[in-house]
Amino acid sequence: MRNHMERAPGTVELGEAECHALECAFANNPKTIAQLAELADERDMKLWAEELKETSHLVFVPNEVMKTVYFQIADAEIKRLAHENNTLYCGHSSEDHLEALRSIESTFSQPVN
Repeated sequence: MRNHMERAPGTVELGEAECHALECAFANNPKTIAQLAELADERDMKLWAEELKETSHLVFVPNEVMKTVYFQIADAEIKRLAHENNTLYCGHSSEDHLEALRSIESTFSQPVN
């Protein structure tokens, strides 16, 4: 019998900061979303964005499309925030979001174990 704490290979965990920063990245980068529509189904991307709004912690096994989408959206948001050094509408600093987004990029730029 499998231990309930044991995770499947490839499992990724995103905490509150990463979920929130990625939620904002989805909202702030419609051009990137439109470009990724060629790769990912629009319904899937809407579902992923909605899921981020409704949770502060995700544990999942992403497929290759998800990895690419999350990486690209995080990357677009990093580029957008790179020249901002202020408090965002959500109350966090741009540096808080940048740190979480860099963590997302790191997670999805390498093979997940």
